[in-house]
Amino acid sequence: MKRFSPMVATVALAALVFAAACSSAPAPTSTPGQTPAKTAIPTTSGPAATQRPTAPATQGLTLTIVQPQIEAVVTSSLLEVKGQTAPDAIVSVNGIIVKSVDASGNFTAVVTLEEGPNLVEIVASDYQNNQVSQTLAVIYTPLGQ
Repeated sequence: MKRFSPMVATVALAALVFAAACSSAPAPTSTPGQTPAKTAIPTTSGPAATQRPTAPATQGLTLTIVQPQIEAVVTSSLLEVKGQTAPDAIVSVNGIIVKSVDASGNFTAVVTLEEGPNLVEIVASDYQNNQVSQTLAVIYTPLGQ
């Protein structure tokens, strides 16, 4: 297996994030009289690893990712993704539907990572055609590398 230097991993991660931003869905449009939704990454006074990404509300539908942290570096190829949304939402992680969202809106999914930078996309939608999503960058570095 090829070992990546921290600089290569950082550049590759930035390229993945940029590519995801450029290829994502078109910018939302607004209906006359409505203010368009704004997307912002929450800021905290601590390091980036303590931030919890939360998608902006879309007609009451929210998506909060509890695990993994933003730009997490992990040593296992299996990544547990945990979050919370509306109890009646349909959630997918990297295109795979999560089998169950509990009565509080909590969900868990496991994703298999490839060595190096990975993008994990979590999408929640409801029956009123509302949709929110988060894309997280995660770096998988096997132990001993």
